[in-house]
Formats: sequence, structure tokens, C-alpha cells
Amino acid sequence: MLVAGAGVTGRSVLAALAPLGVRPTLCDDDPAALQRHADAGIATTSPSAAARHVGDYALVVTSPGFRPTAPVLVAAAEAGVPIWGDVELAWRLDSCGRYGPARRWLVVTGTNGKTTTTSMLHAMLTTAGLNARLCGNIGNPLLDALAEPPTCWPWNCPVSSCTGRRRCDLRPASC
Repeated sequence: MLVAGAGVTGRSVLAALAPLGVRPTLCDDDPAALQRHADAGIATTSPSAAARHVGDYALVVTSPGFRPTAPVLVAAAEAGVPIWGDVELAWRLDSCGRYGPARRWLVVTGTNGKTTTTSMLHAMLTTAGLNARLCGNIGNPLLDALAEPPTCWPWNCPVSSCTGRRRCDLRPASC
């Protein structure tokens, strides 16, 4: 597995995969970030090297900071390697029961107003007495929140990463 991005999302993905025994390779343009992760025992590579060897990976999990036109993602798509964002990984891990009973997600998508709408929804739910949780683009990263005990319902997630070449099977349960 290849994790594209060593920032907040990439670190969250690495932390979620570690207890599963998955030892991914991390790619990023920042040599200092790669060195820090290499010092921690994580396999690292540059995006250009990852693009040349993308067929060696069964899956690419990418951070929102990697544009869909990034050469490593284009190479993965051309090679037929699935490309997921952290949202897709979180959804699948939660749906399969990896962290206990699946949580109920309230996902806000769109071009403009996701943060405002999500914050308003969160205020409405908490005012109604629900132990709602902000995560995703605001609040904790989704995968970090998954690792915590499922004491809250529902999750409020502004999501913008189900776009471009990334696969996204996140679908509404009902309306």
C-alpha cells in the first residue's frame, strides 16, 4: 500500500493502518518529513519513484493535498491501482466493524458552505442533546476519531475529498 502525503491526513492514515499490521510506503515531496518517518521505521519514497513503481502497490491512499493530476495518482489510475482518500478508508474501516458498531455519519459535501453547514448542523444536534462529533475537514481527522471509543452519535463530516480520481463508495443509507 502507498500513502501519498506526510501531513495531517497521511499521519492519520499511518496511525490507522499500524494496528492492522499494514506496513505501507509513504511518499511526499518534503524530504524532512520523509526522513522523520523513515527514522520511525516507515518505508518512504519520493512521489516520482512511487509513480515509476506504482504497480507494486495494491492500493494508494491519498491526502487531499495531492491533486488528482499528480503524476503518482495519474500513474496509479493508468495502472488500475485503486486510489482512495482518507474518507473512503475511514468509511470502509467503520463499515466493516473494525472499531466496533458502525457509527452514523452525517456528511456534508459541495463546493461552498460545507464548514458553515456542518457547524450549524453540529450546533442543532448538540442543542437537541445528542453527543455529536465534528470530524473531517474540521475537528479531528476521521481516522483519528475512529480510533476513539464510539461514545458519540452522529458524526458531522464536511467532505471534499471524494473527487477526481479517488474512489468513493460512501453512499447515503437513507434520506
